[in-house]
Amino acid sequence: MFPVMAKKHVIACGELSSLCNGPTKNNNTSSGSYYEMLSRILDETKLSESYELIVMPIARAKRGFINRQFACYSPGVETFDNVDIELNNLALLSSQPINQAVVRVISRPSDPLVSNVKGITREGSISIVRGVPVNSTIKSMINRARAVFEVNSELENIKMLMSKRVKWSISFYPDVIDAYKKLGLIAHFPFDSKFSPLIISDNIICHKSHTAAFEKIKVHLMQMKKSGVLKDILKDKYMIAPEL
Repeated sequence: MFPVMAKKHVIACGELSSLCNGPTKNNNTSSGSYYEMLSRILDETKLSESYELIVMPIARAKRGFINRQFACYSPGVETFDNVDIELNNLALLSSQPINQAVVRVISRPSDPLVSNVKGITREGSISIVRGVPVNSTIKSMINRARAVFEVNSELENIKMLMSKRVKWSISFYPDVIDAYKKLGLIAHFPFDSKFSPLIISDNIICHKSHTAAFEKIKVHLMQMKKSGVLKDILKDKYMIAPEL
């Protein structure tokens, strides 16, 4: 009789363009900056012997973490819309920030920049990636638009603007950077750099029952930040100062 292989605990990486990319028809392996970072941590700490990193849609990753199906989840606690409600009954461990996501309201070059909530009017439609964090400011903008289109990726978000199906897109940096690259667009669609309806910190959260693994991840992550390895992995996706 062959021994039964123990099932590994799952660390869920919510799918984000260029950060956590799941397998595609042309590529059977996962990829992305966060995926590379977490994979290296698991390998170098030997946690890969009992934990596996799986990329999945962000809504599914969050839902599975809440239901205790997954040991850990990234991009972390601030990606939940209602933290006090959704995570209230969970004993959580939360790492220091890995990176930041900055929300921008982008528009076509011929249109005025959106500098505040009132810049969104009934004259136009808006698009946003399904499952991303939404705060009260973003909800207000969505409610002011004539129509709202939920898309599956930042790539689709940019395509909505290019095709003039929407007047504005709510986009997350650094996620959207690769969308521009894939489309061969050197210049990004304009936005008001002084206005961001939401800035969130990405990190790693685990259930308290996985404290031993979390401590190894946390220590290794801090070493990667101090040594500059994390910045090297994230490259142009790195959006916070090393001391954070």
